[in-house]
Amino acid sequence: MTDDVRTVIDLYLSLRQAARQKMIGVKIYEYPMDETNPRIDGLRQLWFHCPGCKNDHAFTVGGGPGPRWIWNGSFESPTFHPSLMCNRDHPASRCHSIVTDGVIQFQGDCFHEMAGKSVPMVDWEAW
Repeated sequence: MTDDVRTVIDLYLSLRQAARQKMIGVKIYEYPMDETNPRIDGLRQLWFHCPGCKNDHAFTVGGGPGPRWIWNGSFESPTFHPSLMCNRDHPASRCHSIVTDGVIQFQGDCFHEMAGKSVPMVDWEAW
């Protein structure tokens, strides 16, 4: 392998790693459209891995019925409003968080040890 080829490969790997770091943990899932699940234009779920309860959570944004969150459009420093409450009626597994500027702020009513703490979102390889 020539030095020029090696330089190009190194540059590619470096840029690829930098791009991955910018997408800090939010994945986009768009519902598929078929006869049993017609797509609602603009409906998307943005997923992240929760280091508190060790589960994946989603914010639903866009059109359609049901609860929706406001998203700032950033993958580098995502912000969602309002807060996300998972398992509201089950205190033993409740996870309640606010995501602001790429930081997960766990609320005091979470069941896990991260309650009351703030941690940055991290990259994950769920899909």
